Amino acid sequence: MKSDEILMIGDSLIEYGDWDDLLGTEVINRGMGGDTTEGVLMRVGRSLKREPGKIFLMVGVNDIISGESTGFIARNYEAILEKIRALSPESAVFVHKALPCSPEKLFFVFDNSRVTALNREIERLAKKYGAECVDLWDVLTKNGELLPEYTTDGVHLTASAYTLWAGRLKPLL
Repeated sequence: MKSDEILMIGDSLIEYGDWDDLLGTEVINRGMGGDTTEGVLMRVGRSLKREPGKIFLMVGVNDIISGESTGFIARNYEAILEKIRALSPESAVFVHKALPCSPEKLFFVFDNSRVTALNREIERLAKKYGAECVDLWDVLTKNGELLPEYTTDGVHLTASAYTLWAGRLKPLL
């Protein structure tokens, strides 16, 4: 295990973060725009070959957007955590609660209550697999919605949102 290595894996919210700069340390960024839990499950093994000391995971909203059920997403999420524990058992694992969307900026209909349901599953799975749950809702949301000032299009984050997110992660490093 390389205790100083940090892996961030997930969807575009991970990909678009300039984590090296935001966190002040080198980060292996394995975020991929449009990715789903199924996609992360298929590629997480390659990312774990280096056995990073810390792994940060955020994925699930694209599954909701594409119409997958909460049960389907949770099963994939659990398989991801099982694979992480099997391939990199000594790594500290941090799972992010999924962020809701900002309806006033979206060009499609999105049910934020689905994110709340998914987050209950993420919390349950974090406990089951000994992962720490990272919750950004208190700084980026209000009334179950992503605050408009923290999103460019209803889903993706602004620079100021990434700064707040990094502030939450720095004590975990």
